[in-house]
Amino acid sequence: MKNASYREQVEITGSVYQINIERSTFKMKTDSGLRVTAPYTEETKHRVMSVIQDPQNFLIQVSGLGEFAHSGALERIVKADSIIVARWERGEVAPNAPTITEMFDAIIAETPPEAWEGVPTDLSHRHDFYIYGVDTTED
Repeated sequence: MKNASYREQVEITGSVYQINIERSTFKMKTDSGLRVTAPYTEETKHRVMSVIQDPQNFLIQVSGLGEFAHSGALERIVKADSIIVARWERGEVAPNAPTITEMFDAIIAETPPEAWEGVPTDLSHRHDFYIYGVDTTED
């Protein structure tokens, strides 16, 4: 007879090292080397993306329903009830750390309006000019 797995509430913290957009899942790795797959939703997708973009500074903390092997090893997270971005600082997790998006929003809010006047608004049409210095627009 095959040993059955079981499900139990779990909380795990680690770094994101792979995202599967088609399946809306990501793979994370803990400090102990445990690798686990977990699902994300459209609402939590930006959190997962922000962690994979800056793995040196951010971790992800997932709370939810985990599936365990008969041996007691966590195999995967079946349902993520909570996904939190955490800042990695000297081995400690700060659960209230801002996400990358929140940091950008803060920088934008602190920038005076006159600074935005110098930002080109036609980049999509003249990207060759701004990137390569070549003007490809027709007169």
